[in-house]
Amino acid sequence: MRCAREEGRIAGLSAARSLGHWSRAGGWRLRRARRLRRRAQAFADFVNASFAPPAGLAEMITDDTLLCRCEDLRAGEVRAAVAAGARSASAVKMWTRCGMGPCQGRICGWSLARYVARLSGQPLAEIGDNEPRIPIKPLPLGAIVAEEETVVEAAE
Repeated sequence: MRCAREEGRIAGLSAARSLGHWSRAGGWRLRRARRLRRRAQAFADFVNASFAPPAGLAEMITDDTLLCRCEDLRAGEVRAAVAAGARSASAVKMWTRCGMGPCQGRICGWSLARYVARLSGQPLAEIGDNEPRIPIKPLPLGAIVAEEETVVEAAE
């Protein structure tokens, strides 16, 4: 989170500079944001290296291995989807519902993408992530207007 915050700050300051809105303080803030981002990234790299899954973990996955707790989805179903032609985390998600439960892929998305990459032989960058979605659905504008009218009538 800290990396993202500093990256946003760097982007904003860089945009201000490119538009000609620059000062000595802007330069100081940009250098500080870059320093904080490097420090945060170093910490994130350390944590990722310290808690990386052990080597050989992927070889222990069987068809009965649970990949998505929310949808009770097993590795065999993902393997079947990849064998049938699903070549991305999103495609597997659509075929199997992996990542469509209450957590929206926040728990299983990381392992799903890596498992699909391993099964398909594609680089992880081509597989993509199982993008979590907020569990909402679009409303017609008329429904929103009708709700506002109801609230106004109740207030009168």
